[in-house]
Parts: sequence; C-alpha cells; structure tokens
Amino acid sequence: MHKIDPAALSRKNLALLIVFDVVAEMRSVTLAAERLSLSQPALSHSLGKLRQLFGDRLFVRGRGTLMLTPRAEALAPAVRRLLANATSILRPVRPDPATFDRDLRIAVSDACRLALGEAVLRRVRDRAPGLRLQVGPLEAGSEARLAEGSLDLVIGKDAPVPRALRSIEIHRDRLVGVVAASHALAGRARANAVTLDAWIAHPHVAVSMPGVISDRVGAALAALGIRRPIGERATSFVQALSSVAGQSLVAAVPTLLVAALRPSLPDLVTFDLPVRTAPVRQRLVWHPSTDSHADLSWLRETIRAVVHDAAATDRVDPAAPPVVEQPIVDQPAPAWPMPPGGDAVPLDRPTA
Repeated sequence: MHKIDPAALSRKNLALLIVFDVVAEMRSVTLAAERLSLSQPALSHSLGKLRQLFGDRLFVRGRGTLMLTPRAEALAPAVRRLLANATSILRPVRPDPATFDRDLRIAVSDACRLALGEAVLRRVRDRAPGLRLQVGPLEAGSEARLAEGSLDLVIGKDAPVPRALRSIEIHRDRLVGVVAASHALAGRARANAVTLDAWIAHPHVAVSMPGVISDRVGAALAALGIRRPIGERATSFVQALSSVAGQSLVAAVPTLLVAALRPSLPDLVTFDLPVRTAPVRQRLVWHPSTDSHADLSWLRETIRAVVHDAAATDRVDPAAPPVVEQPIVDQPAPAWPMPPGGDAVPLDRPTA
C-alpha cells in the first residue's frame, strides 16, 4: 500500500478529478460544462490544469467528439472508483432511532402539548424507546435555559427568537373567536356573522406572556384605534378557553387547538374574527451547540412530521391565507394560576 503524503496531497486540487470524470463520460466540453454548471472557458481552464497535473493531453479532438488518450483511458476507471468511494464516505449516515439512549429536556406550549403531545410521545415510544422526554411548560425563561444547557428544545414558541439560537417554523395558524354556547353572541357565532361592534361590546380574555405569546387581537385593534374591554388576562390559549367556558367572556385561540379539542366540549362555539390578526407561528427553538446531536435532530424532524400529519388529518391549514400583519406588541400579563381542569378544555362548534 502506498504511503499517503498529506502535505503533497493537500497541494493538489482534487476537485479537478470531478472535471476529468465528467469530460471522460460526456466526451464533450459543451455537455460537460452544462453538467458541471460551468462556463466553457472555465472548463477549458480546468482541463489545462488537469493536463499539467498528469503530464498528458488526456483528451484530443476526434470526429465530432473528444477522444481519450491511452493515459486517460487508464485513469478513467480509477478516478470513477475514487469518486464513488468519496461519495459513499461523505454521504450522511442516517441515525437509527432505536439506538438512542438519552434524557431530553423539553419545554412545550400548552397548545402544542394538547394538540401534538400524545402523537409525538407515541411516535417516540414506537421508534426511539430509549429517548426519555422530560416535558415542562414553555415559560419566559426557557430561552435562557437553552443557552445554559439545562433545556434541549423549545416547542411552540410564538415570539421572535434571539439570533444566538436556532429556530424553525413548524406551523402557521390563525386565530378564531370562541364563546360559550350560552353567550349572547352564540347565535351570531353559529351563523359566523359576528360583527366588530358586537364583538368588542363584550369583555375579552387577553392572552399574552412576554417573550412567549403576543396579544395579537390587542395589536390588531390598536392599529384600528380600538380598545376592547378586558375581562381577564391569561398567559396561555388553554387558560383562555377555560375562562370562556360557562362565562360571558370572548376569547381567540388557534385553529390547531380547536382541532385537537373539538371532540370534547360541545358547549363552546367558534367563529371567524371580524378583524385580521397576525398569524400564530409555532416554532422549534434550540441552541446551535446541539446542531450535531443526532437524537435531537431526529426529534425535531419527528415533531415536524407530526404537525404535518395533524394538519392533514384535521384539515387545519398549516399556512393560513395571507394576512396583513399588524404590529405585535407584548403586553405584560400577571401570572394568573391555571384554573382547575384548565389542561383539558374540549371544544366544538355546534351545528346551527
């Protein structure tokens, strides 16, 4: 076996071997240039360097095609094997989820937990039983925990992400209005005919948590110079639904949550909001130091797949129709305690 001289090898432009292989296959400078997305002058320049590298003409003009010199004929199979081996070595190795063995610490918004949590956990149990998910609530300090390493992943963040962190949008949703079936607006809601004046005549549940959820309804109304009456402030959409049930309050929640809770509670009615609000964006957020962690990468892709399946099954539009985004302003809200049973509020729209 020949001894490798790293210093000598590093001085060679091994990318020229790709040019050699393509020209040897195509037997045409024009076709090879197209295959490599190079200009013909650039390809000719590379051929000149190849001839210097091997001390041979390599390719000569024949009748309507390029001919390989004996030296090139001898090189072609070896160069093809070398490139095939390099391709195989550099091909990303897909990890086997069944081999994962680790505790992962995750912070999840309540809406994502109710809409996606069981499906994600089921898929992890089936395909990566060695992954143990420690799930906690998404809070204002979750991003700091990602940076310090005490948290591995955030699911469902709906606020701008600091540049120091990685993020990807997994779902874009819209808000719909919700009232109790006994509410004065219920009749109009069933007909999906709630007007702006009628809507703002009733006390609202304002949903916001600085750094986690922005008050989109308040921002949209503020852009119109309108202030709605606030009957209660909530720090989550599930808490808002809990507050609406059996009361005279009005709330706005994402359709993904509506789809998840639809089978459980027939005494709430949903309707289209009479104003356009900015979409609700659900994001995965992680620290760049974990980019190369195979188990976390797999989990992120698994969550994205679950979101896609949920959207298709429940006919929830993952990319809501284009809207004119209103300015988003975080409005401080007190940390109201979760009402009893607030984690499992069902929802449906009764038929008219």
